[in-house]
Amino acid sequence: MEANLIDPPKPKTHPIGPKHLTLKEGSVRVKIYGTWSQSSRKNPVSGEQVKHYIPEYTLRYYVGNQKHQQRFTNLDAARNNGKSVLVKIRNNETEALKLTGLDRSAYVEAKSKLNKLTDPPSLGAAIQDYVAARKILQEYDVPLEQVAKDYVRRSRIIQNPTKVAGLVEELLKLKETQNLSDDYLRTLRRLRRFGRDFDINAHELDFRMIQDYIGSMENLNGNPSVPRTKQNYWKLINTLIKFGVKRKSISPELLKEVKEVDLPKDDPREITIWTPSEFSEMLNATRPEIIPTLVLGGFAGIRTAEINRLDWSDIDFEEKLIKVAASKAKTRSPRYIPLCDAAVAWLKPYASRTGKVAYYAETNKYAAAVMSDVQTAREQKGYFSVPEWRRNALRHSYISYRLAEIQNAHQVALEAGNSENIIFKNYRELVTKKQAQQWFSVFPKKEQNIIHMLPSAVS
Repeated sequence: MEANLIDPPKPKTHPIGPKHLTLKEGSVRVKIYGTWSQSSRKNPVSGEQVKHYIPEYTLRYYVGNQKHQQRFTNLDAARNNGKSVLVKIRNNETEALKLTGLDRSAYVEAKSKLNKLTDPPSLGAAIQDYVAARKILQEYDVPLEQVAKDYVRRSRIIQNPTKVAGLVEELLKLKETQNLSDDYLRTLRRLRRFGRDFDINAHELDFRMIQDYIGSMENLNGNPSVPRTKQNYWKLINTLIKFGVKRKSISPELLKEVKEVDLPKDDPREITIWTPSEFSEMLNATRPEIIPTLVLGGFAGIRTAEINRLDWSDIDFEEKLIKVAASKAKTRSPRYIPLCDAAVAWLKPYASRTGKVAYYAETNKYAAAVMSDVQTAREQKGYFSVPEWRRNALRHSYISYRLAEIQNAHQVALEAGNSENIIFKNYRELVTKKQAQQWFSVFPKKEQNIIHMLPSAVS
């Protein structure tokens, strides 16, 4: 059996002392560092392997921008080789000093300025660094000195540097402890894509990166994302940056800059509604288990995510009211929504039910089922046009028709769980009072006889 290896601590002091040695020849320098090599020895008594540290002397120097180093077990050997290197480098500099006129003056002046540094690089290395920096800044008319000062100032602010992806996970971990809705947390998790796309430190993010990122966003089909999607994702990025500033992982200046990101304006075609006849077609064609979601969306304007959290006990058939508790509302503010007579007529067959109202928890499944049922109903009547789902159109429709019906934006805002400003900016469509009366008068065409319901869908 192989003996155990005993690993004693490395010696605290090196024979060379606590600092490196510097050898100079004119303006040329080489350094000798105290290092250690490791070996193992067998203890003749115990038979155990004992790690042994041997002092070494590492000669380190640069030729141009290339680093060279050599190891020696003897300090005198390291010194002698270092002096030899100094002479060789010095001779190469002597060739450069043979320049005449302005070239020689420029060379001497450049070397003189470099030698003012604590650890001056070679002229070649300095030029290489300068050219590389200038290439990066070629689109900006700004002195390198200013860039360096700005970097130092920002670095002093950044006390907790971390990758973008790591900052996203810290934000999610915090939010998951704050009793926020599952819908909001699911939305925040979309930032993980941002973390994957920017594999850099969070403090390296800048205005141009975010502007280009928002501008180039695409959907799953490879087409440009709609304005609303870009606006919503910008809000998520803004939330991340605010968190990063508080954590001192991002400069406060980026938070100011990101507010200036040029966001696309809403496409008016995004804000769409259903007509009363289209709503009636969906309600009368779709399968019984989906009707409650359609009713609560179209007759009460409740968000799909909120409907998914509602129980049948939240619906008061006697008072004709729906209670959206704070724990189930997106805004974390409770609200009551009145039910019109048509809504009560559609929901009456379900009055004795308990548990969750929604059958499908995923909007895409629910929407696909409604459109499939509508298409089937059309085909049975000899019509073969294919219906197309309109995202958020039920909520848009309710707000538009409700506003036309009661002419009270404040009341509609309370029922919808939004501000009046948001109602007018994002949801309202111009409809007439007569159209509103038609919308809220969409009753079942025949008496519903709902006895059997499919088991609750699994999201």
